[in-house]
Amino acid sequence: MDFWLTALATIVGVLISGAVKLLFDHFVSGASLQQAQHDDDLEAIIRASEEARDRAIEYWAANDAEKSSFPLGAAISGRLLFIGQVVDGLFESDVAFKKAVNTELNRYDSAITHGNFSSKNRKAEENRSIEIEAAYYTLHYRVRRCRRKLKRFALKF
Repeated sequence: MDFWLTALATIVGVLISGAVKLLFDHFVSGASLQQAQHDDDLEAIIRASEEARDRAIEYWAANDAEKSSFPLGAAISGRLLFIGQVVDGLFESDVAFKKAVNTELNRYDSAITHGNFSSKNRKAEENRSIEIEAAYYTLHYRVRRCRRKLKRFALKF
């Protein structure tokens, strides 16, 4: 009888430890995957905002009359839209972070697109690059700061 009791206790112990391991792996692996996705989103925001900055500085350095800047303006607008979409996805779980990052994104967008953006016969504004650079680095700081503060584990049942 002692043998069967010991065997039954061993089987129950193996089953319980297997169930605990499955639950732990599920939540830890899910959290790791979520962190990797957040890191990918952060890198996408940084890469796209850097590309938008570089194109915007080039855009505002020359008069529109010298060459058509429509393709450059379209590339800038597309990147700004993409950044907004990624920000919405990255910070969907925290409204305060989303609002803070969107505020900086709006400032960045405004630094690039205010005034005569996408208008014909636009004059060059070399001094605009200072405004664009300042907004660019402020956006980066805010995005990185809010990303660091996102919850690491979100247990969902």
